[in-house]
Amino acid sequence: MATAYYQVLRARSLRRIATESVRGAEDDRDVAKKLARGGVVEREKVLRAEVALARSQRALDVVEEAETVAIAALNPAIGLNASSATGVVDTTDIPPFTLGLADCLQAAVCRREFQVARKSVQVARVGKNIAGADFAPRIVADGALFD
Repeated sequence: MATAYYQVLRARSLRRIATESVRGAEDDRDVAKKLARGGVVEREKVLRAEVALARSQRALDVVEEAETVAIAALNPAIGLNASSATGVVDTTDIPPFTLGLADCLQAAVCRREFQVARKSVQVARVGKNIAGADFAPRIVADGALFD
């Protein structure tokens, strides 16, 4: 589960980098167009800038797809449907944890999962007692016990 979470964070970081790359390529293209209109650079420079922009946009598309795949891999790891829309928060954005141990234990005991686990343990104990019971008839003869 932790690996899937970090894959999502990695994909998000790569998306931020690719987005900045697209912005930079757009700026370069705009500058090249202005310079070409003024006759300072030839049309070839504008075309090169447009190709660089297209490559950056393609890289952004690939990274966005990788992020979607990473989220789809994370969802089953945390018990959700793979196609669920999941928001992932970077660990640097999480507020500090202030609950004490007693509060955490009390919250855990109140959860439904804990009650189900407790009931399962009780059922298992009853099953163990039944399985360990002696069902063979006991015969007592002359004060001696025979199984």
